[in-house]
Amino acid sequence: MVLCQLAIKLDSYVAWIYIILSIVECYDNLFYNNCRAFDGKIFLKMNFSEKVYYLCKKIPKGKVSTYKEIAKAMKTKAYRAVGNALNKNPYKEVPCHRVINSKGHLHGFARGIRKKEKMLVKEGVMVKNDMVDLRKYLYKF
Repeated sequence: MVLCQLAIKLDSYVAWIYIILSIVECYDNLFYNNCRAFDGKIFLKMNFSEKVYYLCKKIPKGKVSTYKEIAKAMKTKAYRAVGNALNKNPYKEVPCHRVINSKGHLHGFARGIRKKEKMLVKEGVMVKNDMVDLRKYLYKF
């Protein structure tokens, strides 16, 4: 906001270019979690899928979360929409394999359940009969 006011007062193309570059840089860094300006205000301006991807990136290795937990963090009950967004995930940096259903079952993965299981086991999550113990591995936002 301050930069915009400064740009208006100066009527400077340089100031406007700086603002635009700052916004572009912030958006580029969104999925690498190093945008200093990233706060609740920007989160509110994201579309549904971007919010899902941002929250999914917060799930650490060795943990899982659920479609329901992500939806709760977004203050919605659109659990299936969370799954649909993750199924269309275009970003390698978003670990959508760490999201399972609320009963602990491995569920839905564009690359197949076996691949999802293999990736989770590699990260230290124990999977037995296509299930994960949520008491031990659940990450809550």
